[in-house]
Amino acid sequence: PGEPTRGTLREGRAGSVRLLTITEVAEALRCSETSARRLMRSGALPAAKIAGAWKVSDAAVEAYYAEALTEQAMPLRRRR
Repeated sequence: PGEPTRGTLREGRAGSVRLLTITEVAEALRCSETSARRLMRSGALPAAKIAGAWKVSDAAVEAYYAEALTEQAMPLRRRR
């Protein structure tokens, strides 16, 4: 409790995974570090603790961002 949800990291096409720190995640999503931690804690961004620091794969950040854009682009229903 209180810690980001642990996720699994998959290798990228080239066999490597780029891991981002909380600060880098916040910069990429243009949000505060507190908001980035909240996304990790909720499980919206899978995270892993590596060498004492929480890390998120760049692919997870890209997927989250793409999903957020898709949800934002959905048309609103009109009230009757």
